[in-house]
Amino acid sequence: MNLLTKIIWTLCILIWFMMLIVMTIALTDITSWNPFKEYRFIIVIGFIAISGFILNAYKNRINTHNV
Repeated sequence: MNLLTKIIWTLCILIWFMMLIVMTIALTDITSWNPFKEYRFIIVIGFIAISGFILNAYKNRINTHNV
């Protein structure tokens, strides 16, 4: 793995982790003022989509290096 690939994977992991935090905030009512409350459905669908894209890219990366 070269440096650029490591940076891209690190950014993907950071984006996924930030989406996880945003989804957790959106789905819980910790505070009375929740800026993500109205967009819960979109946030969950976005999290699932990003998780799927990252998983698909990871599987393609593993399969191309094992051949």
